[in-house]
Amino acid sequence: GYHVWRRICPLAVVAQVGRLVGRPGTKKMSDWMGRNYLPVQLGLLVTALAIRLMGTNGSAIWLAVFLGVVVVAAIVTSFVYAGKTWCNFLCPVGLVEKIHTEPAGDGASRLAGELTSQCAPCVACKKHCPDIDAEQGYWKEATDRARRIAYYAWPGIVVAFYTYYFLVAGDWDYYFSGSWAYDGAHPFDPGFTFLPQLPVIVAAPLTLVVFGLVSFALFALVETALVGH
Repeated sequence: GYHVWRRICPLAVVAQVGRLVGRPGTKKMSDWMGRNYLPVQLGLLVTALAIRLMGTNGSAIWLAVFLGVVVVAAIVTSFVYAGKTWCNFLCPVGLVEKIHTEPAGDGASRLAGELTSQCAPCVACKKHCPDIDAEQGYWKEATDRARRIAYYAWPGIVVAFYTYYFLVAGDWDYYFSGSWAYDGAHPFDPGFTFLPQLPVIVAAPLTLVVFGLVSFALFALVETALVGH
């Protein structure tokens, strides 16, 4: 569930370093960020997935550098911004966390929220805080345009991530053999078998974005057909 994930996530812990050492941040995110944090998290996640396709999948060094940068970013955030700003607004996995666990049952959500000590005392870092009541937070934002964009685009991005192995190699052997886990970083290798002039550093994010846009368009059409607006 949502709160279990929040309690065991290593990034959620390092994002509290400022509070743990007695130097918590006090700034709060802007109103714009409060309305649009899910597309921002989606953009950060797409960037992370593109980096995976370019290098971290097949290079221990790239992976270590990437994880180090993310951990440092979470720690810095804890000294600048209040509460669980990293988890609520910036964590690239935050969107996936919500998709897989929301809406949580109201009773379980509130009980888990009461057991979450990281937020005591509450500093109101986020409106409709999911750590207090995940279900209420879900329904308060369920019809927001930002959530609609992120949720409708996500299935296409997942498909794009795995399809790219086929697009870059020309067959599925590259993926199912696992050779991609050992071939190192290759951001400037040919990005598509049908368009080798385009390097991976362009082709990988382009694939994720295009599939995401198509996914959003398809779900928006289905919504229009079912709901009428």
